[in-house]
Order: sequence, then C-alpha cells, then structure tokens
Amino acid sequence: ACGRGGHRVSPAHELRVSQVVDVSFNIGSLWLVVFACGVGRGLIFDAGVSHTVRERCRARHPGLLLGGSLLLRMAVLLGGFWALLIAGKQWTGNGWMALIPGLLGVIAMRTLLLRRYGGPGNGSANEQAADAAKRHKR
Repeated sequence: ACGRGGHRVSPAHELRVSQVVDVSFNIGSLWLVVFACGVGRGLIFDAGVSHTVRERCRARHPGLLLGGSLLLRMAVLLGGFWALLIAGKQWTGNGWMALIPGLLGVIAMRTLLLRRYGGPGNGSANEQAADAAKRHKR
C-alpha cells in the first residue's frame, strides 16, 4: 500500500492508524452515552426538587421532607458520578475524563428546565423581575 507521497506503508502501520480511528470513535460514543446519563441524572434531580417544593406545604414535617429529599437526590447524583468515575477508569484509563460529559449533561438539563419552566415560583426569572419592578414603581 502506498502512503503519502508514494512511499510504501507497512500493513502494521495501517493497522495502527485504523485502531486509533476506532478508539477515537469509541471515545466519542462513550462521551455521548455519558452525557446522556448526565442528562438523565439532572432530570431526576430537578424532578425531585420540583416534587419536594410542591409537596412541602402538605407535609406534616416539611423540614424532614426537604432534608430527606436533599439527601436522596444527592445520593443518586453522587452515586451516578461515582459509577462514572469507576467505569471511566476502566474504559479510558482516566476516570476523571468520564465525569466531564456527565457533569455537562446535568448542567444542560438544569439549564433547559429553567428556561422551559422558569425559576422559583410559577413565572420565569424575567417575569418575576418585571413584576418586582412594577410593584416598586407603585
């Protein structure tokens, strides 16, 4: 086989190049899967926050509900990151690199949900700021 400039390339070299391309594709796929896992964990975390906030007025012990919910949500989130750390170390040799797309997935889901449903309360942050400005002018 001829390489660049008409030079002969050994079959072993061709094999190494194909392995590098294969590995980069696998790492890209891995990052996509880890990002999706982060999105799922972000959805679970934020759904838990939303449920807790809605139910706190009906709870007999709202402080216990808030504290228990926080502990459960953090356990799910940190447990997922721990699993990514262990799996990433096994897949890539560097577990910390698997945490980056997972964290970006959590942040992306949080951002998406805040833009879609707004921040605290029923309205978005912009609507709340406009309401506060109207009240201040009165």
